[in-house]
Amino acid sequence: MALQAESVFGLLKFCTQLSEEDARNRNPDPLKALTISLHNKICRKKDAQADYDAFLAEEADCSKENFAEAVKTHDDARGLYARCVTFVLRKLAEEVAQKGEDYLVSMTNLTSVEKTLQFYVPAAILPFLDPGVGAPLEKRSTLVKFWQHVEDPETCRKHLHEAMDCLFKLGNACKSFQFILNSKLLGDVIAGCEQLLHFDDRRLETQYETFIYDEVHRSHLIAQFLTLIGGFCITERRVPAPAWLQNFIGTRLSNVVSRENGLVFLFGAFDDLGGEHFWTNFATLSKVALLLTTCPKSQKPKDYYLNVTKQLLDLMKHQQWANHLQMLFALFIEEGSKRFRGILDVLFIDRILAPFERLMESTAGFEKTDLNGYWNQEFDTSLKLLHVWLSALPRITQVPFVNRLHRVFLTLAVMYDSSPKESLIKQHLELILRRIVRASGTPDLQAQSLLNQAILAPKETWLLCVEPKHKKMVEEEGEELEKPVYAYDIYLDIHTDDDILKTKIWAILAVLETFPKQEMRKLVMELLRRSVKRWRDIDGRESMKSRFVGADEDAETEKLTTQYIMRSIVEIYLSDEDENDGEDMLCIVDVCDVILSGVCGKLLEKFDRKKRLDFVKEEPEEAAVEMRSIELAIGILGGVIVTADSDPELMKTLSKMTTTMSRFTKIVDSNQVHAAQELVALSDSVKKLIEAIGGVAPPKDDLKPKDHQKPGTSTDELTACLHELDDPSEPIRGHSLIMLVRWMRQKTPGIVERMDPELLYQKILTQIDDPDSYVFLAAVGALAELAFWQTEPYLGKLVAFFAEERTGDEGLMLRCKLGEALCKVFAQLGDFAPIYFSQMVGVLLKMTATGDELVKASALGSLAELIVACRGRRFDSDINEIIFCIDRLLLIEKSSLVRRQAVNLLRSVLASCHYNIFEAIPDNLRDIRRSLSSLWKTDRDEVVRLHAELALIEIKEAISTHVKSLEATYTNRRIRI
Repeated sequence: MALQAESVFGLLKFCTQLSEEDARNRNPDPLKALTISLHNKICRKKDAQADYDAFLAEEADCSKENFAEAVKTHDDARGLYARCVTFVLRKLAEEVAQKGEDYLVSMTNLTSVEKTLQFYVPAAILPFLDPGVGAPLEKRSTLVKFWQHVEDPETCRKHLHEAMDCLFKLGNACKSFQFILNSKLLGDVIAGCEQLLHFDDRRLETQYETFIYDEVHRSHLIAQFLTLIGGFCITERRVPAPAWLQNFIGTRLSNVVSRENGLVFLFGAFDDLGGEHFWTNFATLSKVALLLTTCPKSQKPKDYYLNVTKQLLDLMKHQQWANHLQMLFALFIEEGSKRFRGILDVLFIDRILAPFERLMESTAGFEKTDLNGYWNQEFDTSLKLLHVWLSALPRITQVPFVNRLHRVFLTLAVMYDSSPKESLIKQHLELILRRIVRASGTPDLQAQSLLNQAILAPKETWLLCVEPKHKKMVEEEGEELEKPVYAYDIYLDIHTDDDILKTKIWAILAVLETFPKQEMRKLVMELLRRSVKRWRDIDGRESMKSRFVGADEDAETEKLTTQYIMRSIVEIYLSDEDENDGEDMLCIVDVCDVILSGVCGKLLEKFDRKKRLDFVKEEPEEAAVEMRSIELAIGILGGVIVTADSDPELMKTLSKMTTTMSRFTKIVDSNQVHAAQELVALSDSVKKLIEAIGGVAPPKDDLKPKDHQKPGTSTDELTACLHELDDPSEPIRGHSLIMLVRWMRQKTPGIVERMDPELLYQKILTQIDDPDSYVFLAAVGALAELAFWQTEPYLGKLVAFFAEERTGDEGLMLRCKLGEALCKVFAQLGDFAPIYFSQMVGVLLKMTATGDELVKASALGSLAELIVACRGRRFDSDINEIIFCIDRLLLIEKSSLVRRQAVNLLRSVLASCHYNIFEAIPDNLRDIRRSLSSLWKTDRDEVVRLHAELALIEIKEAISTHVKSLEATYTNRRIRI
């Protein structure tokens, strides 16, 4: 006969207190007395005898008759007490479950159940947990000072399984009991089940996971997880949570976080438990960031990282969360850049930089409004995220993805310089730009980075500028409700004036002025030193470069940019009224050394031309700049010498500089016949400075400069140059080829008229297979220059030479360089390019199938330039083969260099067709768009993704233009039925 529910509820009373009779005659041990009392009460229930006997029989050497004696003689009665209570709770679960879901448990009975469980957990669960697992009893009660742990693992496993199974049955019986487990005993349930899993007992794993993931509210579950691993509620823990528990709980936390809105519940738990200082605690947040960036073993890393990153970025859109999560967000990006850099590159860096990069390339895809110009929600979110991220990073922390940030530095600097004073966007951009500059490293590296960005930045057709907000004079009723709400309420526009270079440089200098004064002075001096040296090196590089081999450079733009920077830096330096320190003085001396060294080279070259009677028109402005540069260096050195006596380090540097000063005076003295009186006077001043420093003046008889060349006529130079092409020395042959290129390019009078093109062609061909790269590259440049100078017949000959089959690495390298040079020739020739397209395209496509990534990239780049030069003509018959080649490379090629060139070729096809894509490539447009969409969304390389996105925008604009032209051509007919 089964025990009735009311009868079981009656037994619950004796699970926690003694009857009056037992209280008078109780055992000195209260737990033993309680166990014997409960045992006697159960034995008196006739309808429970059979079940109780069977339950006790599960334990060896235990029966109803000897149970009381066993309790009296046993040292630890907790296990026996737990068995009695387990029986009562199991019977209660059975009876209540049979009543069905409609059965209501009274508040009195619920209170009895809760009180029983508070006695049950310390006896049935806590003794069998490892030290540090769960909240110990001494933390639950001020009366208990020690609660002994059971050491035997098998005993612990058996008792824990019995207790946890009992709790799950009780919770499944009705919602009221489950609520008690959720609200009062969740931490104990988690601790007990995780301990069982640590014992490798997985019999209850399914029930346990169903319970915590489906029945418990996630914020409450996360709070218990955090508490169990040494969290917020249990203070002064004597024993930390063991490593295995931290790993288990960490994995479960990651599982909870990876579910929908998981981070919301996690951060909500932090808010509830962490207190007001939690979100500013760097050490704690570092651990949270590490937790979030650790993928559970049960999940695929890519899926997990994508999920968590998207959740966090979505939360950062809300201002309240952004304020809380500022430091955690920065730490997450820093830690994530070490573990899943590629995903952050796409989801975060692309997201915040793409609007600026795209608008600098093209206005296609951007809508310009009357109120905000090109500024939209995408720009607003990007700048807000960028500010939150960089402002929260500690200064000593390295900035991840700093190279990507350098690409938009100039764009943001111009926006900063054009922003209204005291505006929010100006304040935030100031912080962002300072952080990017400091991320480059020491002051010399910061100066190098700024100089490279100003000089080597791609040529823009416009700049992004912030203008005063436009206001409407008349506004329709209700229109204000439709206005977008921006964190930065500004007007963004593009400027296309002729002072782009000057605007960029002044923007950089405006950023420098935001630094603390001492830091700014160091940066300014480093910039001055590096810019002067770079300015002096430009002419030497320009005279030796080839137009058709190697990277394209614009020496005039570089020189102009460097001069702007030097002039502006000097103005900043002169406006500083503070006294210079020792480091500044050393930097000033270095600048003077660079100036004088550059002047020496210029003077040697000029005097040598005059001695050879090779007169070249001298630019008065350039000569004046040389004189003023020397005067500046002398004046600065004179001032430095006055203050150098008290600084041994500065005096040592000045003594080293006397070598350069002596060289300058030597050159002037040995060429007084050709030197201007002003230059001789400056040389005398330098001699006095040398004596003041303590150096030795140059000997009078040592006046011949080392760089002096043997005089000769122009005709003799050409003959000697052609003769030197047969010299066995590679440097001599390479130099001769470079001289030929220079003469052909500059159309040097007296030489170019005497040149025999056929003889040159044959001579150059003898050098084209030279194994030395110096000679080889010079020969390729010479062939290209000859083809450009004498188009007929040498361009055709060069194309035929390029099309010849060659084997081996040397042959591939030669064809690679020839193709690169030829395409640059085609870009110069313009409309002649399509004539040779058919001869070129097959060879280039075949070269993309070779194994070397450099060869593939070179062939793709050459083909792209050739297609652009053709302007949509002649390649319609080969377009299918070109598209197939691109698809194949983007599908199987792993090299980022080749993939970039492949998508660049695809863009070149679209750019060459311009708006006539329906006429040039009508059958391939759909496939091209599909490939581009896939690349934009999934490719691992940021350059490939950017080019793919720009190509998609170009296709959209082309289609829109084509549709508009059709609408303008044909009138629409309306048919009314």
